[in-house]
Amino acid sequence: MQDERNKTLDGRLDALLGALPDKPVPSNFTARVLQGIDRENVSPTAEPWWEMFRHPLQWMPRAAMTVAALCVGLFGYQHHALAERHAYERSVQAVTQVASLPSPEVLKDFNAIRHMSETPAADHELLALLQ
Repeated sequence: MQDERNKTLDGRLDALLGALPDKPVPSNFTARVLQGIDRENVSPTAEPWWEMFRHPLQWMPRAAMTVAALCVGLFGYQHHALAERHAYERSVQAVTQVASLPSPEVLKDFNAIRHMSETPAADHELLALLQ
């Protein structure tokens, strides 16, 4: 129902628009259209770099974010370098606390000490008596 109504309205609108007389087109219509296109394609002239300081609200937020990012990066790097330095100090401290090699006097009795730590072989005669 709604579609039929829209079609009839569209048909009546087309008929009314068709009944309107044509307007005369100016003789320089094409030239004016081409000039409008050229104006749209022309890029604005670039301002000198110092002109940006006249409008601080345009560049201040970017500059603030850049400075904040640099500060976070520098503090992060400093923390990382300090952590590496502490790890290096701990490793050097651990190496210096390790006992050095024993003196040659201790090594003189090495064979006797080694024989003391060996387990003796089983006494077969005693085992036979116990059975």
